[in-house]
Amino acid sequence: MQKIEQAARDLADHLHYVAGASVFAMVLVTCADVVLRLFRHPIAGSYEIMAQLGAVAVCFSLAHTTYAKGHVSVSFLVQRLSTRVQNMVDAVTNLAGLALFALATWKLLLKAVSQQVEGQVSLTLHFPLYFTLYGMAFSTAVLCVVLLSNVVRHARKAAGKRS
Repeated sequence: MQKIEQAARDLADHLHYVAGASVFAMVLVTCADVVLRLFRHPIAGSYEIMAQLGAVAVCFSLAHTTYAKGHVSVSFLVQRLSTRVQNMVDAVTNLAGLALFALATWKLLLKAVSQQVEGQVSLTLHFPLYFTLYGMAFSTAVLCVVLLSNVVRHARKAAGKRS
């Protein structure tokens, strides 16, 4: 399990860099579009580009943020419980997240395959949208592995075993 967990962490780190590059690209496209609009030559399809880059930025950063415990949590009640119960609560919440994102991964894959088969493309740039959907599905699958490792770790701690 440790090798899988380490591989998921490494993948999460790499995806996080891609998400950062996506945000940087969003800044560049926005700045270029603003400047070019001054000369009456806006970037065609800038809205489509921003939508795709935004989706990549959000999805590709999820696994790293989960691993780094960067999400907002309301834990003032849980902190008052024993360590064992805290680990049980963490295992259950990570399991719920795993179920949610496993479903999201599956639905993203179905949507990507559907769009690929139908040949759907964006309206202005005619960019195949399924590329982004496959990337999103991959990133949520990595998130599922991170969540699964969290479930196992917290369940082992709640059971009193070393992780």
